[in-house]
Amino acid sequence: MTNDWRFAIDEILHSLSFTEEITEEFVRWVADNAVRYEALDLGPHAYYQAIEDSLASGEILDGGDQLPQFSQIQLADFLRAVATELDARRPWPEPSFRNLDSAESREAFGQTVPVARLQASVREITDLLQKGFRPVGDSDPEQQLLVLRLITGETVFLSGIDRRGETVTLSVDPSGPGDNASTIEHFIAATNLPSDLVIT
Repeated sequence: MTNDWRFAIDEILHSLSFTEEITEEFVRWVADNAVRYEALDLGPHAYYQAIEDSLASGEILDGGDQLPQFSQIQLADFLRAVATELDARRPWPEPSFRNLDSAESREAFGQTVPVARLQASVREITDLLQKGFRPVGDSDPEQQLLVLRLITGETVFLSGIDRRGETVTLSVDPSGPGDNASTIEHFIAATNLPSDLVIT
């Protein structure tokens, strides 16, 4: 079995870094973050599946032994408790937008066309949306990218350089659903960004 689950599990376990005791309240807090796509912004589907796959793998759960305060048995029990809490919250609500970070979405960025400019920096948009940008790739190491899937089904690409005075570009896949004007409207509605921040 491959360890495709590792990234998602590392995100969950990172929450334990400064914790000495795993409580029911803490388990609920982790599940809350997954269901609301907040600190755990891959969403409940991804984390639930990652937990199942990680426990079935038989591998060391925290990889580089980053959590010496907990045994592997304790970590496994914690993950099971999170999965149980996630199960109890089904059906999981669909957020108005979610992070769509993947190798495929970053590759798709090369086929997009810019449709608007956001009068805000990468850091300002990160704070407003509570979603982090990531490097596009080696071909353009300064360029940062945030890919979002809107509840309407459209995918939008936010890109920019994390530098003072630089703003963020909103791009779309021209082969995607809807027209540019509608996608921009849906983006503003989903993110609750001020409409005057988006310049077409």
